[in-house]
Amino acid sequence: MRYRVFGHSMYPLLKDGQFVQIKPFFHLTSTVKPGDMIVFQHPFRNLECVKRVTRKNSDGSVEVQGMSIESEDAIGPIPQRNILGIVTRTL
Repeated sequence: MRYRVFGHSMYPLLKDGQFVQIKPFFHLTSTVKPGDMIVFQHPFRNLECVKRVTRKNSDGSVEVQGMSIESEDAIGPIPQRNILGIVTRTL
């Protein structure tokens, strides 16, 4: 699958309008680890985000962070059910 990135929170790794290729995330068979970039449904807003995983919690949720120093990423834990895919490469 391809996904188009909007915004600047992952700059300079990803630029606004750039495409990434993602592998769909299946909760029972997929694993996410720190350092992975994921696409997820924001837990409080109706939007999809791309961020880097910084920590995996014991309940399976993950903590995320953008790359930009201007990024404000106080999202809190992202439940596994909100993870849509893992970025496999940038296009």
